Amino acid sequence: MKGIRTARRSTSGPASVDGGLGQLLVCTEGFGFVGTRDGTAIRLRAGESVWTPPGEEHWHDATEGTMMCHHALLEVPDDGTEATTWLEPVTDEQYEQAQPA
Repeated sequence: MKGIRTARRSTSGPASVDGGLGQLLVCTEGFGFVGTRDGTAIRLRAGESVWTPPGEEHWHDATEGTMMCHHALLEVPDDGTEATTWLEPVTDEQYEQAQPA
């Protein structure tokens, strides 16, 4: 069973008091990862979190054969523009490369 395929995205917007917007991903149940454009995969399990800085193209998904529940927290820019820029879908090859060995 493969995870539900996701799309790469980038969170953006003007800098805020804390140095930027970005996205905080909090894993609440299961196992997953956050993948970046350069092929880096950060593993996640329940109770762990990852912050992606503004403009970093990334995606997140469950590991193969598992599920992952999560909260994706981001701040909407004051000017009302979208906080997320959706990019191309993640390919099967990219998903497979991100799997644990």
